[in-house]
Amino acid sequence: MTDKILLEWFETLHKLGAIYLWGANSEKITPKLTHKLFAYFGSKTYNLDYYNSKLKEGADKIGADCSGAFYPISGFDATAQAYYGRCKEKGLAVNLPRSKVCQVFRYSLLQRKITHIGLFDGKGYTIEMKSSKDNCVKEKFNPLRWTYYGVPDWVEYVKVNPFVEPTNTIYKGIKNPTVKWVQWELIEDGIKWVVVNGKKKKLTIDGSCGIITETAIKIYQAKHGLKADGEVGPITIGEMNK
Repeated sequence: MTDKILLEWFETLHKLGAIYLWGANSEKITPKLTHKLFAYFGSKTYNLDYYNSKLKEGADKIGADCSGAFYPISGFDATAQAYYGRCKEKGLAVNLPRSKVCQVFRYSLLQRKITHIGLFDGKGYTIEMKSSKDNCVKEKFNPLRWTYYGVPDWVEYVKVNPFVEPTNTIYKGIKNPTVKWVQWELIEDGIKWVVVNGKKKKLTIDGSCGIITETAIKIYQAKHGLKADGEVGPITIGEMNK
C-alpha cells in the first residue's frame, strides 16, 4: 500500500464521520458487530451500555478504535504499541518529517507503553479516532499532544512530481515550466548524468530542453523500449506516469 492510499483512507474516515468504537477494525456498525465486540472486549469501561449507545449513535457508519482505523490499509490487526514496533524510522514527535505521511503515537507514563495512534497527513494536520466522545477528528498537528512519530515499514512512499505535466510535445529548444516535469521524471528514473560530445554532463531541472535534456530523453526512451527520438509526446509521458 502507498502513502497516498493510506491518507485517502483517513480522509474518507473523517469525511464520513467515522465513529470511535472500541475493538472495531473499520467495520460497519450493526447490532451483530456490537454484540460481538462486547463478547470479546466487554469490561467495566466498555460495558453493554457503551456498545448499545455506540450502536444508537453510529448505526451503519464505520466504527473503529485508534489502531483499528489502520486495519483496512495495513492488513493486520495490531495495537498502537505494535504498530510503533513496525516503524522503520521513528523519533520524537517534535522532529517528525513535516512533509511526509506518517503515524503519530502517544505514550502513557501510567501504563508505560504507547496507548494511542493517529496519522499525520504531511500537510500539518493529524487525523485520528480520538476517543469515544470525540470520534474521528482532524486538527492541526500539536507536538505537545503526541510523543513519537513513526514511518511504517508496510507503506510504500511514492514521490510525486511537483511540476506541471506537459500537454504539448517537449523537444530540443523548448523552454517552459513543463520541461521541469520531464527533467524531474528523468532524474527520478536514475538519469542524472549524460555524455555529450565525449564529456560527462549533469542533468539539472532548469526548464530548458537543451542537448543534455534531449540526450537524457533518448536514454530514457531506449531504456523503456520506446522510440528514442528525444521528444516527449503522449507515449513517453504515459510511460513516465506509470
